[in-house]
Amino acid sequence: WNLRAGKDAAEKSNFNAALYYYKNGIAFLGDECWLGDTNELCLRLHEGAAFSSSALGESSKIPMYTDDIFNNVHFDDSLVAEYILIDSLFATEKYSAAVARGVAILRQLKFDIPATPNPVAVMQKMEKTEREA
Repeated sequence: WNLRAGKDAAEKSNFNAALYYYKNGIAFLGDECWLGDTNELCLRLHEGAAFSSSALGESSKIPMYTDDIFNNVHFDDSLVAEYILIDSLFATEKYSAAVARGVAILRQLKFDIPATPNPVAVMQKMEKTEREA
């Protein structure tokens, strides 16, 4: 119920109410929320709380929710949280940290990101991308 109420509040841009519902949903599930059948629900509640915190400009609270996600789900299931965290890093002008995290994620997704790209390599990759698009 808290997940549905949080989503409804967020759709109406009432992020204070949304965060309230998401946080209460997390608290209701308790310490065992990542185990068993409640794993997916716990993930969605944490994503909603992180997003609502971001929408409210409460960037310092976002890692509390995203770190729980990173510590409890597989990488593929954490990409929404990664996006929210990177977005908050940009919003707080932590550009180097945001880019570093983004590059690390792309590497985990098997994108070839050279540590020191040279202009020729960049142009070759751009041409390849245009041909494939």
